[in-house]
Amino acid sequence: MAVSSSSSSLTENFSSPFFLNNVDNPGAMLVSQPLTGSNYNTWSRSIIVSLTTKNKMAFIEGSLPKPSPEDEAMFHAWTRCNNMIITWFLDSVSKEIASSDNLSVSDYFTKIRTFGDELDNYDLVPSYTYGGMRSVHEKHNRDHVFQFLMGLDDSFAKV
Repeated sequence: MAVSSSSSSLTENFSSPFFLNNVDNPGAMLVSQPLTGSNYNTWSRSIIVSLTTKNKMAFIEGSLPKPSPEDEAMFHAWTRCNNMIITWFLDSVSKEIASSDNLSVSDYFTKIRTFGDELDNYDLVPSYTYGGMRSVHEKHNRDHVFQFLMGLDDSFAKV
């Protein structure tokens, strides 16, 4: 695939989110300790700082949407950076978490439930079930269900 000069300007401008430094490679370590579940707050803070310094948070926050394949230069630059970020994330979590897509549904649910319970310890959403807080609590529980469903592999797409 030929990459146009406009793609070069995107990837060579150090203030561009598409810029990758010479040290930005698939083996680059963004955090000193991989995510194990119990260290989520520390890991999350570290990964956010690392991605912010690399000007890549727009990919994570969704504020830099995937361009149309018709815009070949932008599409290539976006895909390249997105894939780099995916490799950084996979390298920044424990091997157990990274390979969780090979789990059975019940094992996966148990793992997600354990992580969810751990995160709830840090969550500021109270568990009230009356008044105005009921809808906040219900949304919080729905979020857990969606998180579980989004993590299932394609064989469960009908769920």
